[in-house]
Amino acid sequence: MAWEAKDISLDHAHGGGTPYLLILQGPQLAEIDAALKHFQCLDQPMETLNPSTFPLPGLSSILRSVSGNLHSGYGFTLIRGVPVERYTREENMIIYIGISSHIGAMRGRQDHQFKGQPADVMLAHITDMRRLGGEQNYALAAYTDSEVVFHTDVGDIVSLFVLSEPANGGESLLASGWTVYNALAENRPDLVRVLAEDWPIPSAQDPDLIKYRPLLFYQPASGSTPERVILQFSRRSFSGFGAHSQLNRLSPTQVEALDALHFLAEKFHVAMELKRGDMQFINNLSMIHARNSYVDGPGSRRHLLRLWLRDPENAWATPDALRSRADRLYDEKSRRGPQIFPVDAIPRSAANIFLVCETQAYNMDQYVDSIPYLPDRTEYEARARSVPQHEIDEAVLPEGFPIYLSSKMAWDRESILSYEDDYILNLDDSQLKEIDDALQHFQALGKPLELLSPATFPLPSLHSVLRGVSDNIHKGTGFSLVRGIPVDRYSAEENMIIYVGVSSHIGRMRGRQGYQYNDSPVDVVVTHITDMRPPSDPTLSVRIAGYTNEDIPFHTDSGDIVSLFALSEPAEGGDSQLASGWRVYNELARTRPDIIQVLASDWPIPRSKKEDPVLYRPLIHYQNCLGAPDRLLINFSRRGLAGYGDLKRTRLLSVRQAEALDALHFLAERFHISMKLQKGDMQFFNNWSILHARRGYKDGPQQKYVPYVRSNFPQVH
Repeated sequence: MAWEAKDISLDHAHGGGTPYLLILQGPQLAEIDAALKHFQCLDQPMETLNPSTFPLPGLSSILRSVSGNLHSGYGFTLIRGVPVERYTREENMIIYIGISSHIGAMRGRQDHQFKGQPADVMLAHITDMRRLGGEQNYALAAYTDSEVVFHTDVGDIVSLFVLSEPANGGESLLASGWTVYNALAENRPDLVRVLAEDWPIPSAQDPDLIKYRPLLFYQPASGSTPERVILQFSRRSFSGFGAHSQLNRLSPTQVEALDALHFLAEKFHVAMELKRGDMQFINNLSMIHARNSYVDGPGSRRHLLRLWLRDPENAWATPDALRSRADRLYDEKSRRGPQIFPVDAIPRSAANIFLVCETQAYNMDQYVDSIPYLPDRTEYEARARSVPQHEIDEAVLPEGFPIYLSSKMAWDRESILSYEDDYILNLDDSQLKEIDDALQHFQALGKPLELLSPATFPLPSLHSVLRGVSDNIHKGTGFSLVRGIPVDRYSAEENMIIYVGVSSHIGRMRGRQGYQYNDSPVDVVVTHITDMRPPSDPTLSVRIAGYTNEDIPFHTDSGDIVSLFALSEPAEGGDSQLASGWRVYNELARTRPDIIQVLASDWPIPRSKKEDPVLYRPLIHYQNCLGAPDRLLINFSRRGLAGYGDLKRTRLLSVRQAEALDALHFLAERFHISMKLQKGDMQFFNNWSILHARRGYKDGPQQKYVPYVRSNFPQVH
């Protein structure tokens, strides 16, 4: 399977006995002719063509060996010598489909419409479909006389049958994907890693839907199955062609990897001058193919037939990321209508070809070059205006999602005023005394701070009040403010003990926020939120806006509950802004359910893991659990999706995703409540239901840059 051009000979004298070249002889041609007559006598539709209805007693075993060569040998075979001039167009089709059924019994769907009606179109005509003298712009180069660069199709086996040749050009170019892989693995393993990561692939069924999968798959040896490399990519999806605009912009490294596939295939390829009557079969999972441009003459027009085949006996295992596509091709459950084998050349339906049509618009499928960390209302409103009104009117919520969330959790800035007693706890003198006693009790234990809990920081009376705070966070407004800790009375470490101890009565489990401290492996569970940039370089680029004095747009953190403790205040600004994610949802469900669809689909979420740097998941989730109240969860970081400072985006977002991300921000801005946190305030909020932001601030001259505060409790800065 891993060959180079120098290993291949298509010369009749030298290559006629090879597994990849079969030259039909007189007895075999007679057998084919008899099979044709047999099928015609059956008077059955072409979809019934199979080894039984197109019997080839002597040739069948040879064709089965062709399948063996496709799956376990060179990966391609050329069958030469069918006398197409002896037969009508329909008879040539019967011969082609009949012979192919002995190599791959299953035929894949190539279109889902025929003459505007649902159908399974099983055969395609590959020829220049542009009207003579016209400028009709096709999105598939195969339907023009243009050059086609190296790529793969869909399906297991791609087969072509030459009905007629052009005046010149049109050579078929094949390269072993395994040879290309070996060259990359030896010289550029970094590009192998790029190809094995997820890429944005536009869906053929829904141009608005971007799916993410690798271009390269590796299957290790298992039992009787050898190890395999599978390549699946269409350059057109990334670079565009004709009416198919550039849907997905790639990173420079991805562009380099895509080009490497092409130029290495070009280096190792073999060129085939397909002759009238030739049938070409290639393993589409291991071979990369291309085509030279051509020129038709007055009496010579290039015209090929194409089938997408599968041989159940020899088929390779389908990677999970390709399984749904394979099912659409071959699974009987995906059938749309009658099987059609068009006798005449017709273009594929608009849904498959993206044929130019004034009523279609593709701007929403495109990717956004850059998204500002701080949302731009002008850009947001421009994107919103570009959405066709009929798409908004016709949109429905994702299956199972509620039309409206009725709960105290779904508040806005007007309604939240009536719940102030629920979310503000002003500590009185007796409660402050209880906290002071708990501090002294814990200090007397001489234990490390990680052992702070309701047992080691006892609050006999305040405990039940703090449990009510937890209830409000999970079942009420979603946030609470505990006010009145006299931080000036205590040292930095004592304030830390009080904060962690009080918090343990609200949320017993503390989440890790880092995994190193002083270059040693630890679980860091408290972070300091302050402007970490030194006065000598206030413009120093950092990756987290929380460690600057700048505005932070609406977002969520990690974990169930986010808690903040104000040790000191800025000279001005720094207001904490909270908004109900449920109120934002209700507004979108009422006015823009299409945005809910986008938010509920998979997004590329960057992760710190080098071996798996991107996780694909929705930004919103709906839980409808028996015995529990319905819940909507929102979780996203604008920083990871838009980039910030020296943290760059790893994946581009579509226009629809950019609009959805901005919609979350501007609706949260519309409904939010603003809190000016005072020294000694503890703020707690439900990170699954509350969106939060922060206004920029200015520190006064009495406040200085502190790189970190040393204590017995690990901290990250």
